[in-house]
Amino acid sequence: MRGTIYFLKLLIISLSAGLLLFSSTGCSENGQSNLEIATNKSKVKTERTGFSKELEQLLGKKIELLKNLATNPQIIEIIKRFNEKNQDISISDILKDDKKWKETKGIDDFIKPFIINECAQFLIEFQEQYDEFPEIFITDENGLIVGETNKTSDYYQADEQWWIKAYNNGIGRIYFGEIEYDESAHAEAISIYIPVMDSQYNKAIGVIKAVCDITAIKMEL
Repeated sequence: MRGTIYFLKLLIISLSAGLLLFSSTGCSENGQSNLEIATNKSKVKTERTGFSKELEQLLGKKIELLKNLATNPQIIEIIKRFNEKNQDISISDILKDDKKWKETKGIDDFIKPFIINECAQFLIEFQEQYDEFPEIFITDENGLIVGETNKTSDYYQADEQWWIKAYNNGIGRIYFGEIEYDESAHAEAISIYIPVMDSQYNKAIGVIKAVCDITAIKMEL
């Protein structure tokens, strides 16, 4: 009898350890499950997302669209110019601009250029072709806005976990988050994060965040 109880205890411990291992491998670094796609030759690393296979495949197609946007030579050159312009900016000046941005109601002379500049025009044209993306914006390597389709809630993005993960210390990482309500896009959506890479140095020079409307996604399923 004592031997049977001991065996049952071992079995319970083994099962518990197995469940813990399964749970830990199915979650992302911030506790959210997602599908991650490596930047090298689109090699796919799949983690348990909680999404159906059909939804994952459809999101994979949306990622391919955004990867093409991220390799646009003109967008890459624009980001490089911003990186050069902002290379000596201090964190105190960044936070000052970020505070001003957050406190501004509507769009002032500081914010407006980011919505009408050359980079923004590329994003708007992309958005007109693929209207499932109600919001798209690009940052430089400092996490500062380069161009956007909508006014974002803040100017400085490098203190956000999604940006840190997508920039990945300059290595770059493509991934998407969970379904949530996006206040800027005013839609229930899934955000997709794409690093913009400098192929010459194999280094991330910026990040694209694209909000994908979940209603539009459901219509394609």
